[in-house]
Amino acid sequence: MKSYVIRMGAVAALVLASIVALSPFDASAALAATVAGPGTYENDSASLQYTGTWTTTTSSNDSGGSYASSGSPTAIVSLSFTGTSIQWISRKTASSGINDVYIDNTKVASVDRYSSAGLYQQVVYSTTTLSDTNHTITIKATGTQNAAATGSLTTIDAFRVPDSTVVTGVKATADTDSVALTWTAVSSATGYRIYRGTSSSSLTSIADITASTAKYTDTK
Repeated sequence: MKSYVIRMGAVAALVLASIVALSPFDASAALAATVAGPGTYENDSASLQYTGTWTTTTSSNDSGGSYASSGSPTAIVSLSFTGTSIQWISRKTASSGINDVYIDNTKVASVDRYSSAGLYQQVVYSTTTLSDTNHTITIKATGTQNAAATGSLTTIDAFRVPDSTVVTGVKATADTDSVALTWTAVSSATGYRIYRGTSSSSLTSIADITASTAKYTDTK
């Protein structure tokens, strides 16, 4: 039995031979409970893993009404999640330092959160180009700061794993040597990517489709 996935950026719909469209997260029901799905994970969420000394402060300026901070140069926080996108939400202040951001143990950015005026609930790092599988984002203190900063605090307000809109109206019509797929076009789509496999855990990309096309015929 062939399975197909149609993705629009972070969008996905799983189509089985029985023509059932499922959320990508339905297809991943076996994921460990420690892997975060779509949602906002506040600084006090059990999904976040902290290393070092951290302080939680109540504040109406921040998402969820609080933030976590550390002045330690070895402070670390991480979140394991599933999906193609992640956002780190933090403060930008005069005492904010420079942090290194890692995705799956690879450094992807250094973020200078200095601001002479306090800015709150800021998306200080984001990516939308990850493979649609499990990942871990890690924020590490560096003990360094902007030349104008008065400190090197690491601040965690929240992490956000953006949700996806599932492609709908998916239909598959099988012939003797092909399968024709159609779906309802998504107005905001920039294109679609088609995946094929024998199960949701063994999918291979087989085609990229322009946004103006909402159909594809697989002849293999």
